[in-house]
Amino acid sequence: MFGRKKRARKMIEMNFGKDPRKEVNLSKDQFLAKDYLEQIIQSSQALIMEKKIKVQVNQLEELEVVTDGVIFYKVLDNLFSNALQYSEEGGIIKIDLLSTEIRMENGPAHIEETLLENIYEPFVSSGGSGHGLGLYIVSYYVSLLKLDVQLFNQESSVCVRLDLSNLHGIFI
Repeated sequence: MFGRKKRARKMIEMNFGKDPRKEVNLSKDQFLAKDYLEQIIQSSQALIMEKKIKVQVNQLEELEVVTDGVIFYKVLDNLFSNALQYSEEGGIIKIDLLSTEIRMENGPAHIEETLLENIYEPFVSSGGSGHGLGLYIVSYYVSLLKLDVQLFNQESSVCVRLDLSNLHGIFI
């Protein structure tokens, strides 16, 4: 297991240029979560069109976030990339923006229960073209931002809930 985590840290360093073991200085940026999601969706248009995925963003409340914008963007990008990668052709990705959370649901999709237990560990993947690092990276960055992320199966979809309640009244 130690070797796997060491390789995961190396891959993070290669992809993001930071050693995850060192203390990270977080910036304090103010932005709308919807703006970041629109950028991510726009940059993913080729795969969205190829897989004929419908993307639906429901801004139930304006979600202004104050935290490290670069890290928060990487969290959203990894979550959306996973949803897109593991959605079947012709599927849908629904994103709900609430005052204290972002919910992202993709379907039809399902994660094996045995994988869910270790889903945030490095190199855990249900196959496909990934390395099994996306949710490991999300977990790491979410912990830096003092947020919480939960991933679970619904009837015919996978849902991820990014809890932002720690950001209200707390400037990271």
